[in-house]
Amino acid sequence: MDPETQQYLEMAKTGLDTANKTGLLKGIFSRLPLNTSRESPPEVVDFYQRALLALKENAVEYFAALELTGAEALQILGPNFSLDDLGKVDSTWQRHWTKRAGKVGIEDEERRTWWARLLAGEIQRPGTFSLRAMAVMDTLSSREAQLFTRLCDYVWFPDNPMLILPRDNSALWKPDFEEATMLENCGLVMSTLATYSLTSPKIRPTVSYLSMKYFDETFFIEVPPSQTVTLRRGQMQLTDVGKELYRLTSPQYSIPYRDEILSEWSVSYTLVDRSIIDAE
Repeated sequence: MDPETQQYLEMAKTGLDTANKTGLLKGIFSRLPLNTSRESPPEVVDFYQRALLALKENAVEYFAALELTGAEALQILGPNFSLDDLGKVDSTWQRHWTKRAGKVGIEDEERRTWWARLLAGEIQRPGTFSLRAMAVMDTLSSREAQLFTRLCDYVWFPDNPMLILPRDNSALWKPDFEEATMLENCGLVMSTLATYSLTSPKIRPTVSYLSMKYFDETFFIEVPPSQTVTLRRGQMQLTDVGKELYRLTSPQYSIPYRDEILSEWSVSYTLVDRSIIDAE
C-alpha cells in the first residue's frame, strides 16, 4: 500500500478530516463546469485519478462512520465491555453490520444511533437482531424511521412489544393511509384487525390479573374466574421485524394517550392497583 493511501486510511480510522466530506455526488458536481462558458480543468479528464480520489474519500467516510457508530455503541455497553464480548456475535452478522453501518452519513445522527443500539444489543444478547431486521433498517429513509419512532409511542408490553392504537374517534395522532402504507411497505407493520385476550383458568377459584406495561408503569386488569379479558389493538400491528426494531427507537411517553387507553379499559374491566395484588 502506497504511503498516500495509508495516510487516508489512518485519517479515516481515527475519525479525522470528516467534517468536510459531503458525499460522491457533490464531489462530482464540484469538478464539473457550472455553465457552458466555464471549461473543465485538465485534471477532470483523467478519470483514473478521479476514481482513485473518490475511492480514498469514500474510504474516509466509510471508516469514519464505523468509528463514530462504534464509539456510540461503546457508550451504551459501558465500561465493563471487552473485545471478548464481540467474539460472541456471529461473524456473518458482524460482516453485514459493518457493511451497512459504514454507509450511514456522518451527519445522520439518528440513523447512526439506531445502528449503534443494534450492535450493542446484539453484543449484550447475541441473536436479538436478525439479518432481516438489518436489511430493512438499511433501506429505511429518515422519514420512515421518524414515523416508525412516533408510532412506537403506542407500544405496550404484556410480553412482547404490542401496538395499541388510539380509538378511531380519538383526537390523538394516528398514521393516515399514506403513512400506514409507507410503514407496511417497509415491512415494519401489517394491516390487521387484532385483539389481545387472556382467559382465567377454570380450575383456579380466584381472579387472575392481566399486567400491561407502558414504559415503566404497569397496570393490572382483573380477570374473574373462567372469564376472558379481550383488549382492542387496532388495525395495524408490528411485524416480527417491527418488534425487533422497536428496541432501537426512542418513543415518547404520552400521558393523554395512556389515560385514553386506561379509560377505555375501565369501561369494561376493573383496573387494580399493585398494592391490592401484593396484599393477596
